[in-house]
Amino acid sequence: MTINGQDVKLVDIISLGDTVSAVAITPEGEHALVTKHAANKVAWLDIDGQKVSYSKTDLAVGVWPYNVQITADGRFGLTANQGNGGAPDGGAGSVSVIDLKANPPHLVDCVGVGPTPEGLAVSPTGSLAIALALNGSGAAPKGAWFAAPNSIVDVLATEGGNVRKVGTAKAGQLAEGIAFSPDGGYLYVADFIDSALRVYKVEGTGVRDTQQGPEAAGAPRLHAWQHSLNVVE
Repeated sequence: MTINGQDVKLVDIISLGDTVSAVAITPEGEHALVTKHAANKVAWLDIDGQKVSYSKTDLAVGVWPYNVQITADGRFGLTANQGNGGAPDGGAGSVSVIDLKANPPHLVDCVGVGPTPEGLAVSPTGSLAIALALNGSGAAPKGAWFAAPNSIVDVLATEGGNVRKVGTAKAGQLAEGIAFSPDGGYLYVADFIDSALRVYKVEGTGVRDTQQGPEAAGAPRLHAWQHSLNVVE
């Protein structure tokens, strides 16, 4: 699709051969990653102006990669892997790390995160990524041993040539939507079942729940939906 002011136009359709769930475009706009969750792979697309092509290059990642993001510096592609066909079972989730500067780009690491990660976001200004794990909250079968009252915010640091987990925080039930503010100073998390929006202050390599809603001091305005967030200036 092309975007010209307020004019959005469909210009082409590309078949990837599998069901897809998320897409991320590299900072320079020359490539894109698309999650093919049922195939446990990510498609690598080439972008030349308004022309997008698929050479059938797929990168193997973790099981059921539902979401994908690319770090602000373009170094890493990250996928949130839910496992077990996307159905909660209490097993740990993972974030696959793709080195986009390698030739060819390929999987270089997997980082363990909470069960069933769905939301995924990268800081637009810093070296942080956030995986939002459902953790059996609101989605577990009744009486399941892994049912939990809260989702998990897993904080990943992406500087220094590697990706590592550096902290966690709690979110509400079935937290799915997640986004950073444009300046990278705040993180927003939407709790689906609680119908609530949490605002976290980014402090170094950690995030702190402000215990305030979207009116938190200094936080930009935002538009929120049940499953996703858009942040505006």
